[in-house]
Amino acid sequence: MADLLAILSGAQTSLAAQQALTATASHNINNANTPGYSRQIANLVPLTPADQVNGAFIGRGATLDTVTQARNRFLEAQMPSTLASAARYSAESDGLAAFHGLDTDSTSGLGAAVGSFYSSLTALE
Repeated sequence: MADLLAILSGAQTSLAAQQALTATASHNINNANTPGYSRQIANLVPLTPADQVNGAFIGRGATLDTVTQARNRFLEAQMPSTLASAARYSAESDGLAAFHGLDTDSTSGLGAAVGSFYSSLTALE
């Protein structure tokens, strides 16, 4: 038969596990708006029963097993190629913006400056 100390020990173990669950939930709430944060999940496991009374086992509570992250593996697998494409297109955009100054139809830029220079030279004659 389970004595009072065994019952209190099981209660203490279960309360510690519940406290870990509460701390994990609090951590999730505090970091909900943090970019890149992944929600955490606390996993409890029951402890093996110790005593048997009249054919029934008296449990010893539960304990915290692991804390895991809730992640989407499919999205994580696509992130490297997506970020590489974004970097490629950004570099391409920067390169094309450098050639925008050579546009002959533009009122500002290299073409207009050279035209203005030659106009000034012809005005000097």
